[in-house]
Amino acid sequence: MIVDDIYVFRPPLLRGSIIQGMAIILLVGISAWGLWQMTQAEVGPTFLFYLLLVLTGLSLVTVLVYCAYALYRAEYSLEREAVHLKWGLRVEDIPISSIEWVRVETDLEFSAPLPWFRWPGAVLGVRNLPDGNRLEFFAANTRHLVFIATQKRVFAISPDEPKRFLEIFGQLMEMGSLTRPPERSIYPTLLIWRIWLDQTARYLVLGGLALSLILLVFVSFAIPATPTVSLRMAPGGAPLEQVPSVQLMLLPVLNTSFFLGDFILGMFFYRKYENQLLAYLLWGSSVFTGLLFLAALFFIMRVG
Repeated sequence: MIVDDIYVFRPPLLRGSIIQGMAIILLVGISAWGLWQMTQAEVGPTFLFYLLLVLTGLSLVTVLVYCAYALYRAEYSLEREAVHLKWGLRVEDIPISSIEWVRVETDLEFSAPLPWFRWPGAVLGVRNLPDGNRLEFFAANTRHLVFIATQKRVFAISPDEPKRFLEIFGQLMEMGSLTRPPERSIYPTLLIWRIWLDQTARYLVLGGLALSLILLVFVSFAIPATPTVSLRMAPGGAPLEQVPSVQLMLLPVLNTSFFLGDFILGMFFYRKYENQLLAYLLWGSSVFTGLLFLAALFFIMRVG
């Protein structure tokens, strides 16, 4: 695809998108099942097992959602002055004049080590080469990789049309660059550091995290102290049937899920200045939700 004299290549999307989507659905189902089992289990090893299952499932769902988003937005762009690599929150801009060579795997003079983290649609990570340089992967699979070498680093990418990518790059090299744009490396950690330096963002995120931990601690003390509670009320305000207090653990689990979702979505909005207000609203909603869950806990314990 050509946009304003910039040749844009994409990684293969179909296989990675399908597998990641199926894995997300499966993990969501496992987490929901574990959450339901938590409400039926007594406090003890069985309850802790289901709690660990839910937390692990939600954590993996978060990682896979980011991987799916990164794959969908991934691009390898070629223009006369530079090569641009984008994968999720990771961005690399390489001036053409800094590139020493571009080759496919069969033309390499070394055996490229694969990253430890490999998943259909997400072959990412950094490995060290025998000559001391770093090899960083921006790829959707391990087949038909294209390697771009600079003086200090080598990048492995997986354009859907590797031969055309090499042809276009060769043509641009023959034309020569008119200017030398600055090199740029953006890592997800830099975005987190930007959020930390923003006082408003820092307080909102830390406030949501603190309320999640406080809610978990309060529920942990409330469960052994109160064997049963009432989670429903009659129209007149009287509490209905009593249930095991272990079901209170639903409150911190749900609140933590909302917090993680708001935090990650807020990071995407925070990248651009014009969208930062949306990030503040999301992180602020985590604080508000945490307060609502705490209020609900105190009310339940009072009437239970």
